[in-house]
Amino acid sequence: MRMMLSYGRFAGNERGAIAVIFAVSLMVVSLVVALSIDTARAYDVRTRIQAALDAAALAGAKLLDKEGATEADVKAHAESFFREQLMRLAISDVHIENFDVDPDWSTSTLTARVDVAMGSMFKDVSGTGGLMEFSPQSTATYHALKIELSLVADVTGSMCDTPPAVGDPPCTSAAKLDALKAAARDMVTALSSSNPGAGAVRVGLVPYSASVNAGAFAAAVSAGASADGCVVERSGADAFTNDSPYAQPVGAVVPGSLPFYSCAPSPIRPLADLASAGERDALLSAIDGLAGSGGTAGHIGTAWGWYLLSPEWSGLFGSRAGRGWDPAKVMKVVVLMTDGDFNISYANGGETNPWPDPLSSDASHPGSSGHQALQLCEEIKSLGDASKSVRIYTVAFQAPAGAEAMLKQCSGEENYYDAANASQLNAAFRDIVRRLNTLRMTS
Repeated sequence: MRMMLSYGRFAGNERGAIAVIFAVSLMVVSLVVALSIDTARAYDVRTRIQAALDAAALAGAKLLDKEGATEADVKAHAESFFREQLMRLAISDVHIENFDVDPDWSTSTLTARVDVAMGSMFKDVSGTGGLMEFSPQSTATYHALKIELSLVADVTGSMCDTPPAVGDPPCTSAAKLDALKAAARDMVTALSSSNPGAGAVRVGLVPYSASVNAGAFAAAVSAGASADGCVVERSGADAFTNDSPYAQPVGAVVPGSLPFYSCAPSPIRPLADLASAGERDALLSAIDGLAGSGGTAGHIGTAWGWYLLSPEWSGLFGSRAGRGWDPAKVMKVVVLMTDGDFNISYANGGETNPWPDPLSSDASHPGSSGHQALQLCEEIKSLGDASKSVRIYTVAFQAPAGAEAMLKQCSGEENYYDAANASQLNAAFRDIVRRLNTLRMTS
């Protein structure tokens, strides 16, 4: 009987039950607090790591757009960038390993992933042990168009303070000629300022006057007909095409046979890779060495601006020829500049006999230099075949009204610039670079 009473007293005592309930509640609260802390910290860490991974994926994707990069190069560059971002974002007490990338070269897309492990207060409190683990990834696509640009520059006698007489040495320094050199140098520098990767931006130079100086390429392009290194326009079926010179050579004039003919003093420069210090410096040196003399056979310069960009001429220019036609990857550009009317031609719009007035500066006359230039402009823009389109910008530098009208028709008014002085010439070239960089990054 006494035992039963003792059991009754014990059963009626709630103090022990309250202690148990408190202990259980404390454990639950501790777990909830630990889980909340884990959730907040995991969100913060995941957000920071994702930001670092996004930046690394984009950095790696940019490298895919550079010629010569290997998968190992891409991974090393992306991982180095990722580690730098982690340090900048002050992420600590986190285990990060197994950084890897999956590049898709055809689309310039890169996926980066990494394994992350971090301590868990919830698992510590619950006694289950272990780490919180997750494996974020990021995919980035970067595609900047490559640029191939040929600068077709007027180096005629009118670019000199006093035009040299026939047979006199060309001028090497004059107000307009020096302005051209400065603007051209500035254009190359501006195109180089974004530190383009290998092959991303290539620039060629076509100085023209009464002819084009093909330099070391003269014999090959003229089938041996050029005696002085200079060439004139093609005649026949390929007068207005960019077909290989081995299919149809360009023309040549025997020195002294025509009173208005002279050999342009400065030779062409095939496309130079601005990422290569050697090629860039050689191009700048060629610009500095420009000299002026002779009349204005602008159509010949226009044609050679096209030739420098054309893959059809790879047999002549080799690795410095234009890439294959692919407007989704390569933007091809001709910048045509003159200070005067195009006034010298040698073939009548593709016929074998010369135009009756080879000095005609009227672009409405078939066979004149201006008329041939406009026909070339239409072909260069390839309005009938968008896959082979070339963008043309024209710049009139203190030019007469006839030249201005012809240039506007060649490029379209939206791509035409009128420069009345050296400052405006420089501004025109700079604006062309600005527009190209915008197109390069948004196309």
